[in-house]
Amino acid sequence: MMDTNIKRVIGVEPTASQGNKPPLSDQISRVATLLAFLIAVVSVFLGLISALRYSEEPFPGFLVEQTLVVSNISSTGWTGNSQGLSYPMRIIRINGVPIKNQAEFKRMIYDRRIGQKISVEVTTPDGQTQNFNSIELIAFPANDFLKLFWLPYSIGVIYLLLGFWVYWIRGDTPAGRAFVYFAACSAIVNLLLFDLWTSHAGTIFWTVAIAQIGGAVIVLSVLLPTSLTFIAGIKWVRILGYGISILLSIAGLALIYNLAHPWAYVLPWRYSYIYAFLGLVTFIASMIFRLRSNPPSLVKQQVRIILWGGLIAFTPIGIWFALQVFYNTPFDPLVLTTFLLIFPVSIAIAMMRYRMWDFDLVIRRTLTYLVLTGFLIVVYLLLVIGLGNLVNRYTGIGNLFNVVATLVVVLIFTPLMKFVQRIVDRLFYKDRSRLTSIQQRFQEKLRTQVDLDELNDDLIDVIQQIVDPTFVSLWVPKPGRKEGNDNV
Repeated sequence: MMDTNIKRVIGVEPTASQGNKPPLSDQISRVATLLAFLIAVVSVFLGLISALRYSEEPFPGFLVEQTLVVSNISSTGWTGNSQGLSYPMRIIRINGVPIKNQAEFKRMIYDRRIGQKISVEVTTPDGQTQNFNSIELIAFPANDFLKLFWLPYSIGVIYLLLGFWVYWIRGDTPAGRAFVYFAACSAIVNLLLFDLWTSHAGTIFWTVAIAQIGGAVIVLSVLLPTSLTFIAGIKWVRILGYGISILLSIAGLALIYNLAHPWAYVLPWRYSYIYAFLGLVTFIASMIFRLRSNPPSLVKQQVRIILWGGLIAFTPIGIWFALQVFYNTPFDPLVLTTFLLIFPVSIAIAMMRYRMWDFDLVIRRTLTYLVLTGFLIVVYLLLVIGLGNLVNRYTGIGNLFNVVATLVVVLIFTPLMKFVQRIVDRLFYKDRSRLTSIQQRFQEKLRTQVDLDELNDDLIDVIQQIVDPTFVSLWVPKPGRKEGNDNV
């Protein structure tokens, strides 16, 4: 009893649980979150580089999907669209030359200059063909580049930064990781949106990310801001929510590059949109349920902020998702992506307004992750750009090598993070490290010391070192003191 009381005085946690490994579900959750974040960081560079390169090339006045199907994204002044090129037509020849894949399509366009004209032959799902002659190559319009690239790209960066922020603060909680996973997937979708329509360098990442959003929002709906009380455990929610997302990802990856069935990719994307819409409906319903269940005042205020933020943010994209169930609806980034920013901002306001964050912890983790992120970016770029190009040149398996490089970076993240954290603590938090060491030494004495007087002296010494009070006075009961005896 004496040991327990003394430990409570100095704030040292019992060590019975120290060294216990987290549950397997938590380990998987951490790895998945870190992997999503790493892909999002890669998407920052991939999306920017591919967009800038595309903007400098001749533009035929229409966009094509990865299977050479004409995209439903269009704008005024686009020469190809103005002549009638539109979804679901598929490019089969340019200037009479058969086009079998994206590489051949790009070569036929990029080998020409702005102002030259091309002829395009297309086919439709029912097998009819049509020719479009004298389509002028133009420069990609600056206002469309701003709307189609910079707007969603900027929103993706904000999602990513907000996800980093929440991970530093609440990354050790299921709710924190669920939000971070959602933020990372949303960041990937926005960062690679323009690439999806143009260069297709990150189509695989985008397809997986859009499928994950539905599951992430469903899991988030039972955890934020507090777990729903009538659910004993959320393991089955995670398995069901993310399981459906994984199945949608597999279906999407199997069909997005299927040139034998060039229109098949639309189906898994559409199912991912439907699932995301169901996730959004579930999230809004869970917030309404929390309000109606008469939660504590603090939780009620948080729920109201998140609910209104979610309603405003998700209503436009929810309507678009719903329309996708019936037919392919053009995507307008200006209307749909701008509102999405309100959702994470509402969560941030709820957290900041009600003091859910430990800002000292924020500073420590900020230093750690800035150093760690910079190092991992350098390592990844060296692996992918340096060794990846050599491997691709001599073996032709560059894509496989990039996947292996990504997994390597994910595997070294956790041990490297602990190593960097120790360095940061030594450099910037020497006092914290010293006090932790003092507590640990006293905790060891509690297990072995049998002399009460010496233990009292040790306790006074620890309190003086940790708290640095003006004076310390320790009062203990006299041996044999009876109940109600005030003599000490």
